[in-house]
Amino acid sequence: MNLPNEDHVLRYVPWARLLRTEKGDVIGVLGSAFKLWSGEEYLSATWLEYFKCSTRDGNITDAIRTLRQSKIAVKP
Repeated sequence: MNLPNEDHVLRYVPWARLLRTEKGDVIGVLGSAFKLWSGEEYLSATWLEYFKCSTRDGNITDAIRTLRQSKIAVKP
């Protein structure tokens, strides 16, 4: 399934793969956060528009709430 260009995905990125300023402010994501590891067939991500909220912020909030309530185990 292809997502429309105007849709968005949310992906968990560990702290070590965030691009930061000298002060530590997050300003982006390192390309390594999107690298497939050996044996992986796809990147895990959440399709924000799946939550069908009326606003983008609502989609993000609902996605994060759902992920936190799930049994997802974030591991290194």
